[in-house]
Amino acid sequence: MANHVSLIPVTNLAGVEGKGKSPIVDAHEQAQALMIDYQTLITRALPNDAEGYELAYASALMDQKNVCIAVNQKEHIVYVFSSHDARPDMQDLAMWLLDMAKHLTDVLQTFVVPDQGTNFDYWGQSQLGLDVLGYKFKMADTPTSIMPAGNALK
Repeated sequence: MANHVSLIPVTNLAGVEGKGKSPIVDAHEQAQALMIDYQTLITRALPNDAEGYELAYASALMDQKNVCIAVNQKEHIVYVFSSHDARPDMQDLAMWLLDMAKHLTDVLQTFVVPDQGTNFDYWGQSQLGLDVLGYKFKMADTPTSIMPAGNALK
């Protein structure tokens, strides 16, 4: 069964305005707030490299909800950020990272492997009060875009 993931680049969320107009608009506003939070954490944790990351939002990826995928194409690095609520069991972390790498390989259409290096995955508390976890991966090469083929916004 194919893994279908809709990624929304952060820049495409900025044009959605209005509060309470529809559930879709409300969801986009929530996604935009989350992505600003994730961007703030990346800037704080990687101050010299933060500008090199392209961010995308996925409402769900594997067992994670409200996921930020941060891709540094120059360094071939991918981070997956999500809420502490969806943390995998530590005894299953190695298998979970391999499964996530497989999903990222499908989404980014380039070979991705875990590059966590440590079991420590806590990145801090966001401005929205979420405890954020980050998982590091390495890409074999640079994808042309973090938007999968056929998922481009029209």
